[in-house]
Amino acid sequence: MKKGIRITLFVIVLFGCIGGYYYIKLKPVNHFAEHKIPQIAIPEKVDELKVQDSLQSKEEGEKQEENADITKGRKAIHLQKKNLDKKYKQIDSFNLLLLGLDARKQEASRTDVIMLANIHPEQEKITVLSIPRDTLVQVEGVGATKINHAHLLGELKGGNGSGTEATIQTVSNLCKCTINYYVKTNFEGFIDVVDAVGGIEIELKEPITLTDKNITLDNKNILYLDGDLALSLVRERKSLSEGDFGRQQHQALVLKSLVKTALQPKNIPKVPTIYRNVKQAIIDTNVSESDIFSMAMLFKGITTEDISYFQLPGNEGYAMDPLVNSRLYYWIPDVNEMNELLKHFNKE
Repeated sequence: MKKGIRITLFVIVLFGCIGGYYYIKLKPVNHFAEHKIPQIAIPEKVDELKVQDSLQSKEEGEKQEENADITKGRKAIHLQKKNLDKKYKQIDSFNLLLLGLDARKQEASRTDVIMLANIHPEQEKITVLSIPRDTLVQVEGVGATKINHAHLLGELKGGNGSGTEATIQTVSNLCKCTINYYVKTNFEGFIDVVDAVGGIEIELKEPITLTDKNITLDNKNILYLDGDLALSLVRERKSLSEGDFGRQQHQALVLKSLVKTALQPKNIPKVPTIYRNVKQAIIDTNVSESDIFSMAMLFKGITTEDISYFQLPGNEGYAMDPLVNSRLYYWIPDVNEMNELLKHFNKE
């Protein structure tokens, strides 16, 4: 009997030591300090200031039917074919790019969600920059066009991997920062992840009409959303007074609630299911399983005050798009305001 007790105690101590070792090992401040962080994209020089010379303001674009061609004499982005995990470096914080695809059956996909997050494990701080899908950028072989076209063009040339690479490099050039990690997902996977945690709770500042469902979400109470409703909210922009910027705010709101809900004690028994759904939802990533668990530990200790959220500063305008050969609406980045904001993402 005593021998059995000793064996049981030994097993408990052994598993306790193993668990403690991995807890310390995966603790964000240790995990990312001990690992050399990958550098999957380094910004290349792009002649951004001249890109705006031929653009029209929103008011000018609405009054005139023809726009000057903004592609002549512009320097296009040169995308180098490379292994995304080839370069590594030890740094205090790192940048993670989140891409959400608007995949439609067998068609090539555009990026409908583009968020860049700077994560500082030691300070337990996260800075998030939301980039509008209509942002004007330079894309290789095309010229000045919308940023969500980068994935489409890359995918048409070389499949899913090329689409990822083109988008990552485009964001790196736009934000003048190194990209370390990326996660690319689609909307179908998003629904499964939200449902796996039992839905999410959010509080809206104003009533929101979901045009795809013809229903209105009120702002009088905390709302419970399942995966399908959450998806409708993050995609809605037609009924919003702030359009795409309002939608970006809702995307950030839903993302915060999703992370907070997934890490609640009641969801601990669901961890295998949640993790399985997260893996299925991810189309493409260079984040390892140990990275995911370490980031989860970081998010668990972070409050709303520890997350700073910004939207890419700029102005509305119109110009001729060389890809579709017609006049399109653009979000034109404000270079001066961007430079100050992007200091958050250049802390190497």
